[in-house]
Amino acid sequence: MPLAGKPAKHVADSDAGRNCAQFHHTRHWAYYAIRRYWEGLLPDWRAAVTSHVMGTHDQVTAPFTLGQLGGRELAGIADSIADWTWAKTTPEGLARWQPWQTENGRRGGSTARLPRAARRTWPVLRSGASG
Repeated sequence: MPLAGKPAKHVADSDAGRNCAQFHHTRHWAYYAIRRYWEGLLPDWRAAVTSHVMGTHDQVTAPFTLGQLGGRELAGIADSIADWTWAKTTPEGLARWQPWQTENGRRGGSTARLPRAARRTWPVLRSGASG
């Protein structure tokens, strides 16, 4: 995958690259932004996602040579993300996810402090070793 802001040439010349870039940028924003709308209504959430998509598409699509996406394409991306996050992201789901993420972070942090060789869980074969 190319670095952000430096898409590979074949990606920079494609419609799919622009679409995917906008989709991924917006979905990551939506995972956190929806928390402010859990007590509200779906139309309000849809309007917020649409506003975010329309407000960021200039920046997101700037590296692509084909220019910006059309309004219908942006509206489709916004509706798709708004509907999915509304249906799948809930306070209950977040309450189940946070302890899991905390434990994984705790384990990952303690493991990251070890030297690389100590983190290996598989046997290391050295050249010249006989089996």
